[in-house]
Amino acid sequence: LWSWSWQTASVPESDAPDLQIQKGMWNMEIPRNIRQIGDIDQDLRLYMEDYVATFIEKLKRRNDTFVGVFLGKQAADQEIPCLFIRGAVLMKQYEVEDSRIVMTASSWNEVYEQTEACFQDVEICGWFLCCRDEAMADLYGLQKSHNENFKGQGQIFYLYNGSREEEAFYRFDFHGAHRL
Repeated sequence: LWSWSWQTASVPESDAPDLQIQKGMWNMEIPRNIRQIGDIDQDLRLYMEDYVATFIEKLKRRNDTFVGVFLGKQAADQEIPCLFIRGAVLMKQYEVEDSRIVMTASSWNEVYEQTEACFQDVEICGWFLCCRDEAMADLYGLQKSHNENFKGQGQIFYLYNGSREEEAFYRFDFHGAHRL
């Protein structure tokens, strides 16, 4: 049923909810296999498919560093922006420079190829880092990486710091990191 590998987590089209955006509103019934991330009163509603959450949980249990991209759709529910994460793709090729994750052209080409092969009707909506190295979990450096690679409005970032066993979703703006 599901397309699973250590590179991607994807929803088969037959199980995927019908996401249609009409006049900026989310025209769908939210399925039961979705988790809401953060508080409902925030200025962004973040939803994640259980399958993607399970994929991230498996990555967290491994003693390695993983960088990847979230795939999904953005919409609005009663004027509040919503982000629906339907999938994730691992980025195999990246570099670390001065506590920044550097995503090269070959990194992005690989992400686009995997996305095209495994997903339909999704867009890049953020990224994630699962690591055990305290130096890599520096939010200042990660904000630089985010600003260099994810310029779209509503792009999110997930950080799992294995050395502290802490995890959080963030949005970045010119004021800094905002935990969801």
